[in-house]
Amino acid sequence: MRLEIRNIVVYVLLYIVTCGLFGLYWIYTIGSELYELNDMENKAGLDIILSIVTCGIYFIYLQYKWGKMVDSARRRYDLYPRDDAWLFVILSLFSLSIINFCIIQSQINDDFAPLIDTAVTTAVHYAEEDDDRRN
Repeated sequence: MRLEIRNIVVYVLLYIVTCGLFGLYWIYTIGSELYELNDMENKAGLDIILSIVTCGIYFIYLQYKWGKMVDSARRRYDLYPRDDAWLFVILSLFSLSIINFCIIQSQINDDFAPLIDTAVTTAVHYAEEDDDRRN
């Protein structure tokens, strides 16, 4: 698993310049990474479709679900649990979901990406040591 560290300022500017259309991509990437962190089947595309079809009602639930998924991933990787589900719902009700995106992306960038990159780098490092021993 490899998570991508994204520049939050650039993503917010793209969100504003595109009048929120870039948000669909951002929702997909955040959702995909949260599903991956929790070792679940990726349903980020379905989440977007349901959010559009229900005129945003499912999106409010999705914000709650994301808060629970972040908390679950934090527990899975032995990080301090942090349940922001209701905060995300309240911000969504006031049309401030972009703040939720920033909070979640910040947590992915700061908390999870270094753990995953370290695990990938360590695995490669051990494989190289095994090759050196064989020679």
